[in-house]
Formats: sequence, C-alpha cells, structure tokens
Amino acid sequence: INTFIFAHSSQTGGAAAGGSGSGSSVMSLVNPSKTQRAAVRCKGNKLWKQWKDLFLVLMEDRRQLFLFDSEDSGKPRFVLELPNGERVVRPVDGSLFAPRSHCFQLITREHTLYVDAGSEVALHEWKHQLAQ
Repeated sequence: INTFIFAHSSQTGGAAAGGSGSGSSVMSLVNPSKTQRAAVRCKGNKLWKQWKDLFLVLMEDRRQLFLFDSEDSGKPRFVLELPNGERVVRPVDGSLFAPRSHCFQLITREHTLYVDAGSEVALHEWKHQLAQ
C-alpha cells in the first residue's frame, strides 16, 4: 500500500473544468466536487521525502482524485481511483500530525491518504464528498 500525506488550503467546487484519466488538464475537468491546494508527502517514496505543494481536484462523478502540480497544470502528477464501496474515510487524531488538527484518512484498495483540510468546514466538506 502506498501512503500519501496531504496538508491544507481549500476551495470548493468550481475552478476546474471533464477529461479522462492521466491525460486530463486542470482546465479540462468540468464541475469538480471539491478542489484544494495541498502539501503532499509520500511515505516510502524516494522522490517525495519532502512535502510537495499540489492542487487536488475531486471528480466524484468519475470517482477519481487528481493531483496536479498547480491550478494551471496540463497533466496530473497522479490520479487516484475511488471506486464506490472500496474506499474508507476515517478521522485522524489531531495529535498524530500536530499542529495539523483537521485531518482525515482516505483508504482505497491500493493507497492510504492523510489529508489536512485546514479548517473544520473544509474537513466536513471533504468527508461529505468522499463518503458519497
């Protein structure tokens, strides 16, 4: 299982406009369920020993989470598949990533993500969108 860790800076809906899979640019994604700028770290991956600042786009209708280098990227760095019934969203104790206190864990068959939503409102939005 690959593990990624995300930290905050969120936006809801809007800004991106549907492509498909790894060839999609941010601008080609229509009606995202949620977007967020986030610091990302991949445990066990030599390339990402330090936090990376990425832009996340959740496309719930396609059951995918896109990770881009920036809001105007032409290609995602990574696309996480989020099949219904094969993902779990769990709260994370605030002391685990202190001072980050608005975290949750997203578990799929192949990946485990830790997300710091940055605020109580954004945390609720992410959990609501991912639980659908």
